[in-house]
Amino acid sequence: MTLRVPYGIVGSTGRMGHELEAAAGTAPCLRVWIDGEECHGAPRVIFDFSSAAALRRTAELCRRYQCGLVLGTTALQEDHFALLRSLAEEVPVVQSANYSVGIAVMTM
Repeated sequence: MTLRVPYGIVGSTGRMGHELEAAAGTAPCLRVWIDGEECHGAPRVIFDFSSAAALRRTAELCRRYQCGLVLGTTALQEDHFALLRSLAEEVPVVQSANYSVGIAVMTM
């Protein structure tokens, strides 16, 4: 599979960041890691499977680029969910603590 839209990864140096880039088949135009970021264009979607501590920065980036968010971060608190609800009024947001197909089927 090759992802044909510009995308970004928050947590790009982590295990899921590497997995996302490999699955996309192309390099992201935005990479964000704990000590910095690298941007070579405007993403249309940002994937964040990092940590709850990064969510505010992720929301800032989504607002800046007016791009969607796919969030797989765990350990979110009510203030994080409030931030996501606010962000979802501006851009598409998909959030799940577990993207496993098996878990998705069991919770239907």
